[in-house]
Amino acid sequence: MEHNIIYCRDILLVNAFQSKNGSVERGSLWTQIADNMNSLVSPKFIVTQRSVREHLAVLQKKYQKKMRQEEEASGISPEKTVLDILLEEIYVAEQIETQKRNGEEKEKKTKRKRRSGGEMVDYLKEKFESEQKVRKEEMEVKYKMLGLEEKKHTANVAMQKDASKQQMEMLHAMQDQNVQQQKQ
Repeated sequence: MEHNIIYCRDILLVNAFQSKNGSVERGSLWTQIADNMNSLVSPKFIVTQRSVREHLAVLQKKYQKKMRQEEEASGISPEKTVLDILLEEIYVAEQIETQKRNGEEKEKKTKRKRRSGGEMVDYLKEKFESEQKVRKEEMEVKYKMLGLEEKKHTANVAMQKDASKQQMEMLHAMQDQNVQQQKQ
């Protein structure tokens, strides 16, 4: 009984369930537990990584069976021993770590949901409408640019007409002056 208590306390101390089941990290944690137990002088242990894991499974099965039998036998809750409490803590720690890991894996592996036919049509319709809106905005910008260019062109034509009119007036004025000089 004493060796099982030491064994369970060591499992809780190392927190063997913090890494994924079957991983190298978890194997090293079980090896660490086995090494810790083998280094004890009293009580003396000679265990391996595998025997540590298997012994925990046996203890947990015995505990679950004992709890079921006691609950079925009487309506009262039985008194728990130190070993029962430690096994319950190990079970809770294992469940908590498993839930954390599963939650993290679900966050990592968010599967892309397939779209149904109606959703696909809605998506394509939204995409088409947004593309139409962008095209409309582009066309409005082009029309504004064309309007500005047309105004510039009209202004340039008007300036050229004014300049040519001035040139013509100057030319007529010069011709009139030449004619007057020739008369004198």
